Amino acid sequence: MNAIRPEFIRLPKPKTQCPVTGFSRTGLYNLCVPCKANGYKPAVPAKCLRQKGNLRGVWLVPYEPLIAYLRALPTPGLKKEKRA
Repeated sequence: MNAIRPEFIRLPKPKTQCPVTGFSRTGLYNLCVPCKANGYKPAVPAKCLRQKGNLRGVWLVPYEPLIAYLRALPTPGLKKEKRA
């Protein structure tokens, strides 16, 4: 059975985890939204959908770049073997 892959995922509600990645809201925010924690250069740029005149909006994270970034991360504890 094929799983449906969303184009974007929303940041999870406060004190909950993302159903796709398992990250907390803060963890995903620090990864995807320009902020002090990531030097204002997010690894996966997210988009804010906000209506004109509103101060708050909905942060949408692109699914494919997020998953690609997570898969590219090195596994801690594994060392690359040196070849002669």
